[in-house]
Amino acid sequence: MPTPAHNNIVEALRTVLQESDYEVPRRKRFPFPSLLERFDHRKLVPDLYANKKGKNQYDVFQVWDTEDYGAAAYEIMRVALTPNIASYSIILVENERLAKDSWTRSYAQSFVNGVLDVLDSARVSLSKNEVRYAEVDSETAKDVEETKRYLKKELGI
Repeated sequence: MPTPAHNNIVEALRTVLQESDYEVPRRKRFPFPSLLERFDHRKLVPDLYANKKGKNQYDVFQVWDTEDYGAAAYEIMRVALTPNIASYSIILVENERLAKDSWTRSYAQSFVNGVLDVLDSARVSLSKNEVRYAEVDSETAKDVEETKRYLKKELGI
């Protein structure tokens, strides 16, 4: 279940994207199927995805706050095996409750690289260079304006 910090970050990011040169689709499900969907009935449903106006490639955004390892690995695989993805941005929330178990940029990067390394490179449509990371502490996430400024800077939007 999404935390308040998770929801605030998604809404701040949606606003940042809408104020820039991105189109944020209203539908929740991603428009292109992942190769995994042949084996799995679930469709790719990222926290947010958007495309730059006039482009047919999408940037996918996920907020990891209480994400467990299995779900995180599965999300990485689904994104990596989905066509027309330009970049994958992971926003990591420092969770005071979880403290030492919170995702950090270095650990998430190592984790993502490890998952991408085991996939068949001929089928992967996402490279390690196309994954971006931003860390947001739970206090910053309470302030939507501060979160918007931070995400614009960290994700280069």
